[in-house]
Amino acid sequence: FNQSILFPSNPYYDSKNVKEYIELVSSGQLYEKFIDYMQEKGELSLLGDRRQIRKFVKGQVIEAIYSQNSSISFKKYMKAFKELFPEVYQIFNAIKKGKSKSHRALSCCLQNFEAKLVLDIATKKIAEKFPNLPIFTIHDSIITTKGNESKVYKILSQTLLEAIGFEPVLDRQIWSA
Repeated sequence: FNQSILFPSNPYYDSKNVKEYIELVSSGQLYEKFIDYMQEKGELSLLGDRRQIRKFVKGQVIEAIYSQNSSISFKKYMKAFKELFPEVYQIFNAIKKGKSKSHRALSCCLQNFEAKLVLDIATKKIAEKFPNLPIFTIHDSIITTKGNESKVYKILSQTLLEAIGFEPVLDRQIWSA
């Protein structure tokens, strides 16, 4: 993958605002930014379990990103997204513009990109390097047997780094029988 394909020369990509968004996403801190922002605006109470609050905010932010552009008139997290990241909002807005149901273009584009990276590229690299290693995929996850997690993690992480230009935060989970 060539990073210039994903991030062509464009003033948006040089903006402080877009760089901040990328940094927050890549560090896993995007939802914390929204928690702080919504609390400052008096739109969010921090009473309760922090994990539950984060889960709620995550759902609201994801809904804001993928909702129809016209939803901004009644979705406070969509308004907050536009206030916090106006250039990113403009990019997402442009992708989702058009006829009815075209707002799905952003989610479809990102899902296809993720599938290409995980299913086509990373799993192929794993299979080539470790032909006898059992791997299975579920959505954006690669599953393997105990003791092989580091091999899979390393290749997936490197694949994503090469494609998007930064090492994302990946979650490791151990399943029990």
